[in-house]
Amino acid sequence: MKLILLASLFFAISGCQPEYVKPNPFKWQPRQEQFFQKFINSKDVEKSMDRQSGIRLVNTEYPLEMKLYKDGNFKYCLDVLGEGEGTWAFKEGQLQLFAERTLFVMNIGIHSIDQDTEDLAIDFVDRFGTQFLEVSLVK
Repeated sequence: MKLILLASLFFAISGCQPEYVKPNPFKWQPRQEQFFQKFINSKDVEKSMDRQSGIRLVNTEYPLEMKLYKDGNFKYCLDVLGEGEGTWAFKEGQLQLFAERTLFVMNIGIHSIDQDTEDLAIDFVDRFGTQFLEVSLVK
């Protein structure tokens, strides 16, 4: 009986370990809202995401693809999860994206990473902890 109690206690304690926090490899550069306009499609959200046209933010290693629309909506495609949609807003020098899925909520930040270029990176939390990914602009 003591052995079962000790094993249960061990599993309870080991399950409460904090998530691994990966250091951010980028230095966020707060920008004015106007800076982000070049990454936003000039039309309102599409019924389904056209991955062949329009302005898209892409990371091929994760892989992730996103399209932002002028009406404050965005669509995304993750190879593991498929397509989804959410909303975005400019806050404190960055874009904040929010989307709900059946089992979890997605919060994604889009940040400038170089004051002299248009380079962007995103941050979000997945099942492996916080992810920091550079994204490329595709037109």
